[in-house]
Amino acid sequence: MSTPTKTLFVRLVAKPGQRDQLAAVLNEIIRECETEPGTREYKMSFEDDNADAIRFYESYDDWSAFEAHKVHRDTMTDLNRRMDQFRLSEELTHTTFMGGFGLPQEKRAVELQ
Repeated sequence: MSTPTKTLFVRLVAKPGQRDQLAAVLNEIIRECETEPGTREYKMSFEDDNADAIRFYESYDDWSAFEAHKVHRDTMTDLNRRMDQFRLSEELTHTTFMGGFGLPQEKRAVELQ
């Protein structure tokens, strides 16, 4: 059995009317993270029912890849400071992907022990 993918769901709420400015900074962060070893997906979307909310879906090969990502993100001090200008709140939910549609074949059926 392969190691399950580590995933993170993030919900960011921009200060009123500043979602697009926050998204612009987040797009720069996405570009910075594209070449991180072990970072599989880093996707941003806007909530349909809240004009100030942004959702992120992130997936990593394993916990150590996520930890490396966090270290890399900590070095982006200018981008982090700019993001703080527009961000009102942030919620993080850590999960382990165990299977489902749209996953690579080895993730589709994980044996539960």
